Amino acid sequence: MTRLNFKLTAKLIAALFLLFSILPSLAAEDIQGLPKAQLANDIKFKDAWSFHLSPYLWFPGLSGHVNVRGNHVGFSNQIDQLLHHLDSTIGAHFEASRGNWSLLLDPDYIKITQHPGLRTTNSKTTYETTITDIGAFYNIYSIKMPRADYNCSSVEIQGAGRIITFHTTIDFLNGATRASVSDTSSVVVPILGARLKYNFNPKWHTWLGGDFGGFEVSHVSSTWSGIFGVTYNFTPAYDVSLAYKAMGVNYSIHGITISTMLQGPILAFGYSW
Repeated sequence: MTRLNFKLTAKLIAALFLLFSILPSLAAEDIQGLPKAQLANDIKFKDAWSFHLSPYLWFPGLSGHVNVRGNHVGFSNQIDQLLHHLDSTIGAHFEASRGNWSLLLDPDYIKITQHPGLRTTNSKTTYETTITDIGAFYNIYSIKMPRADYNCSSVEIQGAGRIITFHTTIDFLNGATRASVSDTSSVVVPILGARLKYNFNPKWHTWLGGDFGGFEVSHVSSTWSGIFGVTYNFTPAYDVSLAYKAMGVNYSIHGITISTMLQGPILAFGYSW
C-alpha cells in the first residue's frame, strides 16, 4: 500500500516538474489577449516582509501497519469511523515572505485510537504523531495578470526538514489481565518538493503541492505528502481554506517498524499582515 502511494507521489512530482519546465517555453510568446509570462526574477516584488498564519484542523484516517516489540498491528482507514477513531488534531501553517522567498513552519499533531485484531479479542492501539516541516519555498516562475496587482499563477520549489515523532501504545485486555507495550521514536529527515498556485481572482485561489524525502536518513526510507486546496479571502487579511492532504512515512530500526499513511480533509482559517 505505501509502496503504491510512493510511486503515485513520485509520478505526481515528476509531472509537476515536467509541467514547470514546459510552461516558460509555452509562455515565451506574447499571445494576444492572454497574460504574458515572466520569470520570477523579472517581476518587481515588494521589499517588505509579509506574513501569513493559518491554524487548521486535519481530519485524517490512518492506514498501514506498525510493529512494536514483535506485536504487528494493521490499521484500516474506515471513512465512516473517522471521527470515532480520531482523538485529537491541531496544526498551524506559517509563512514569512519577501521577494521570491517564503520561509515555512508547519507543525501538526494527530492522535488516533483503533481496535485492530490482535491475539486478544479486547485490545486497542493508540497512534500519536507530531509532524513539523521547517524550510523555505523559492518562486522560480510567475505569470502576472495585466492591469492587476497580483500573480495569475506561480511555481515554487521547496527545500525543508521534516521532524517526526511517533508514539505507539498497544494495550492488551484479557479479563482481569492488562498489559501494554509502547515505543517513542523521533526522526529528522530532509524533504524536497514543489508547489503550484493559481489565482482565479483576488478572492479565490487554489494550490497543489507535493514533497518527497527520507533518503534513509534517521532510518526513514521514505516520507512523502501531497495536498490540494482552495482558499477564499473574505478580506485582504482574512481567509478560509478547504484542502485534502495525504502523508506517508516508512521507518524501521531495531525491530520497530512504522509504515503508515494519514489522509483526509483540512479546514483552515488564515490571517495575513
